[in-house]
Parts: sequence; C-alpha cells; structure tokens
Amino acid sequence: MGFFDRFKTKDNKPKNDLTGDKPKVQQVHPITCPFCGAYFQPNQVLFAFSRGEVERENEDLSPAQKKERVYFSIFDDSCDVHYACGMPMKMTHKASRAVSVMRVCPNKTCHQVLSPNAGLYEMGKGIFFLGLRNSGKTVMLSTIINTLKNVAHFYGAKFNHYNAGVGQKYEELYYGPLYRNHMLPKATARGKSDLLVYEWISKQYSTTIAFYDIAGEDAEDENTLIEQAGTQISNAQSYVLLVDPYEIGYISNIKQKKAASYKETVDIFNNIIDHVVLPDERRKKYLSIVLTKSDELVGLTGEPLFRRDTEAFSKIYENMNHAAGRFPVRERANLGNDISNFFKDKAPNIVSNADLTFDKQNIGYFIVSALGMAPVEDTENGYSIPNDPMPIRVEEPVLWLLYKMGYIDGEI
Repeated sequence: MGFFDRFKTKDNKPKNDLTGDKPKVQQVHPITCPFCGAYFQPNQVLFAFSRGEVERENEDLSPAQKKERVYFSIFDDSCDVHYACGMPMKMTHKASRAVSVMRVCPNKTCHQVLSPNAGLYEMGKGIFFLGLRNSGKTVMLSTIINTLKNVAHFYGAKFNHYNAGVGQKYEELYYGPLYRNHMLPKATARGKSDLLVYEWISKQYSTTIAFYDIAGEDAEDENTLIEQAGTQISNAQSYVLLVDPYEIGYISNIKQKKAASYKETVDIFNNIIDHVVLPDERRKKYLSIVLTKSDELVGLTGEPLFRRDTEAFSKIYENMNHAAGRFPVRERANLGNDISNFFKDKAPNIVSNADLTFDKQNIGYFIVSALGMAPVEDTENGYSIPNDPMPIRVEEPVLWLLYKMGYIDGEI
C-alpha cells in the first residue's frame, strides 16, 4: 500500500460522517511542500494536535509528553472535519473536543506546518537563494526579506512568511539583530542551516521563495549541500546566487583582499545542478547572479566601475522606483547589459560557467548592497552599523525572476 493510499477507502471518501461545514464548490489546487517536496491533494493533509489536548484524562503524561504532536487525517473516525473554501481547514477531536487548524505535510519524515494559503492558489515552482562564504548572505537575507515585504503591495501582491515558525525565526535571528539592535546577524555556524520559506501571492498564483542559509564552508561541500538542500534546488524554477566581489580577480587585486572561499559560486552550483536537475529541464530555469557589497566597490581605482555614458553608471547606486507597480523591463535590459558586460570583461569564467547550464536569455546579472554602508567592528559583539540599513537594489534580482516567471507584470 502506498503512503497516501492509507488515507482512502475503496470509494475514495472519508470513513466518517463529516459533521462540520459542508464543502463549498470552489477550485482547489494540489500542494507541494516547500520543505520536503512532497506533492499531495488538500484532502491528504494531516491535522496536528498536542498530545496533552487529546489525552486530557491521562494524568500520567509528563510535561514533555503533553507537548508531543499527534496527527490525524480527515479519514480518521475519531475526528470531525470542518471545510472552508472547498478544503478541510479545521478538525475537532471528538472525545476531547480539542480543535486544530494546524495543517501539516503528510510526509512522515517532514510534518512541517503548511501555509494557511496552501491549496487556495495554483502553486508555482519557487526561487532558491544561495551564497558561499563571505558573500554576505545572512545580512542579505535580513534586508531582502524586509524590502520585499515593503514593496509587494505596489505589484498587487502579498509577501508572507510560509508559517508562524518561519516568521518567528526571521524576527529572532535576522530582523531583530539588524533592524532593532543595529548589529550584523551572526553568520551561520558550520553544520547548521536555516531554511526560510516565504510566499509571493499575486493574481491567482502563489509561489514560494526559499532562502537557504547554510554555513559557507558547508556550501562548498557539494555532497553536504545536496543532502541538505537537494530537494529545494531540484524543485525550484529559479535561483539567486550571491557572489563575493572578491571572487573577481580584478576587484581582489585592487583591494588586495582575497575571497574567503577557494571555490567559485557558479562552478559549485553547476555541479549541484548536474546531480539534481535533469538536463532537459536546466535550460527552462532562470538564474540571477548577484555581485554583493556594491558599497565597497565605490572608487576602486579613482574611476567608477562603469563608463559615464552607461545606464549602470547612474543606476547601480539608486534604488528601484516601484510606484508604477510594474517591473521596469527596458531599464533592466539596459542596466543588465552593462553589468553583464562588466562580468564578461572582469570575470569571464563566471559567465562561461553560467552559460554551460542555463540559457543565456534566462540569466540576469545584478550588483547590490545589503546594507548601503560599511559595518564597524565591535570587539564585544561583532559588527555594528550606525543606523538602519539602507539596502540598494536588493529586491531587483527576485523581482526580475518573478517577472520572468509571470507573477508580476512588466512595464516597457
């Protein structure tokens, strides 16, 4: 018997009489769990309760046992199911009268809490976000998530954390330290990782953006990265790769500073793609290559990075204007052309490696700054900034991908 078959009877109807609300006629959509990649129908979700809720008469339970989760499917005779929007959205345990609205992934190795929106929208394949050592990914995560929250409404969209646990983690580890305490968030420790999943909801679509924060040293180990994030990488439609500017010899020679990683971001990523994505699928995916820390690149040689007659000269240190509510296609084309020419001239290996795997039309090049200023070393607490960060164009790589995937409209 297959995993999902145990939730069904021969006529594929629930075993119990659903005494809750009558299902409304409304189109519902299959769900893909962004954490494990499981694909299932809305009526295959499980509902989570605490053991203490459903075993209230059991006085032998320890405090720890009371907090343990127990799971029920909608086909379980011990529960009543309540529908909304044509889907099971609430469950009542008959004996204890405990109520749960916590839908979870039915994959027994996952059981992550699902978004309240799961099943309501046609789900697109998501965006995967990755950087190696010293690419500034932890700080970048802090500012890009906050920026996308603030600009989504211009595009008639919402940008929400996928579940309450993700929102709490972002507040405690990323937003709080940087925006409230003006301290740089701590870099991810080796052997640990964080997966922050968000939803971009617009029109009738919902797509997930998985920000994967892994220690740079672990990201350089392809086997470790595949083991920890292979599912998210293979399921994604688009990718954002953060590149440490000191990977580029032209910059590292002038600054006399070498990249922390001895490997190249795009080279590692190509090797991972080779393992987890079928060759025919690779050319259909999109890639944003993002050079970080643009604030450190001002006046490298006493001359600007770009000629004065280029779009990039006047734009890379200006933030995007979102008032029109459409992605600025022409501006991005001109700016992207200037930046890609910079990469071709100063870092041809990055361009050639990207071209090996992705269609050239599906690759975008960006230069951003997560902070807009240089942090100051604090001997007691790490690095601090004097005020709130002032990120420059951090949202652009993600908005370009959302435009390419059809989730936001473009302005010619």
